[in-house]
Amino acid sequence: MKIIYLNNNLKNPKVSIILIDWSVRHSFHILEYLNKQTIDREKYEIIWIEYYDRKAKEIEEKLYKSIEKGFPILDKWVILEMPKNVYYHKHIMFNIGIILSQGEIICIPDSDAMVKETFVKTIIKEFEKDPNIVLHIDEIRNENKKFYPFNYPSFEEVLGKGRVLRWDGKTDIDKLKDPIHLLNYGACMCAKKEHLISIGGADEHIDYLGHICGVYEMTFRLKNYGLKEIWSKEEFLYHTWHPGESGSFDYMGPHDGLNMSTTALNTLITKRIYPLEENMGIKYLREKKNIDKETLLKMVLSDKRFGNWTIECLKSKNFEIPFFKKLRVFFIIFTEIITIKQLTKILKIIKETMTLQELKKKKGKFLIVKIGKLILYIYGCIYWQIIFQVKRQCKVRNCFYIFYHHIIPQNIKNIYFIGKDKYTFLIIYLGRKFNVKMEKLTLDRLARIKMQEKEKFKIIISCFKDKEKYYKLLKSAGVLEEDIILL
Repeated sequence: MKIIYLNNNLKNPKVSIILIDWSVRHSFHILEYLNKQTIDREKYEIIWIEYYDRKAKEIEEKLYKSIEKGFPILDKWVILEMPKNVYYHKHIMFNIGIILSQGEIICIPDSDAMVKETFVKTIIKEFEKDPNIVLHIDEIRNENKKFYPFNYPSFEEVLGKGRVLRWDGKTDIDKLKDPIHLLNYGACMCAKKEHLISIGGADEHIDYLGHICGVYEMTFRLKNYGLKEIWSKEEFLYHTWHPGESGSFDYMGPHDGLNMSTTALNTLITKRIYPLEENMGIKYLREKKNIDKETLLKMVLSDKRFGNWTIECLKSKNFEIPFFKKLRVFFIIFTEIITIKQLTKILKIIKETMTLQELKKKKGKFLIVKIGKLILYIYGCIYWQIIFQVKRQCKVRNCFYIFYHHIIPQNIKNIYFIGKDKYTFLIIYLGRKFNVKMEKLTLDRLARIKMQEKEKFKIIISCFKDKEKYYKLLKSAGVLEEDIILL
């Protein structure tokens, strides 16, 4: 790890803004927007963290030009120098930013967004009103490719053709039908530094490696800690289109099919406060051990886990199941897509488009056009279900992740499963595949298991729908949180 630049003249900033990169950023314009704020520059600091060894020329040029003018465009520039074959983990960068930060408030925004000149002022104002909050700021995205390469469009242009915001920006989040997926939880999160340290910082578990991760997992644990989640209705980030930034090997951890981490979502059920994998540097800060910052930073990266994060290791994980089990999964997915509700909708479309008698009367090109439109309408009804369930098969992969990320690393040989749905058969199959003893758990057996079990054991809640019900049942029976695994 190298600290490329450190602004030693900065004293007691109110806000620390953490920006991250894993050698994918196409533009570094956010630095310019953050340096044109209505609030004094001394009141906030800007930290840039690079995961690999890229020393971006654009940042270097902007930095030295700004130093000549009297005030650096950023205050800390760190390069982690992680090996190229180790897949990126954003949460490590979050934790390094927290350790390096001097501000009372930590802000982690999208690092290639545009922000208005009131951005930092709004953050400070919200925390002055109530310090016990976790603040989110949503992002307005524009999918129009005319803004790439980034050409400094006005905010009005970004709000024009191609604009995407999945809510109106005014409705209270508790009134939204599906806030978890309507709101962009990864756009920008702000919280007090002391609160982030109190919950153990960002979770560095392998479930959050790569694309399926984000600041929202800290948000959920901060809520469990007792803070209030609020969303700004006056401030937004603005993002223009650019090519994908996931890398050539797009690894995705366990998620719900709509790119929200199921490990993070399960936190809302378990009410867990601390990370599954706590960063040692953050842990020492949490325990208030008197260690200098340089030693803390060394502890962040002195970890043997990185061998499991290599692209080779991730690619070697086998997600294949036998043909007949694939067939069973196919029928499960088919029944989830083609529901009675969907069939009713499709029949309605057919009826509204054209009756069979009318189709018989039409000939030639007109008939082809009508049938073509009809097929497109029907496909539109089931498109997203096909994309998220057939293409990604996230539920199947999530069953594998339970073993690859939780059971095998802990060398667990005894598994009990409770709860049943269409995918439970996969958990049973995988138990046999990985030579783990699998038994169905009944409540009258639970007390005997706890008293007699000499080896380590885990209880898997082996269903997707009723996880919360079974979790509460096990907790009321005295099962420890660390012995329960949720899909």
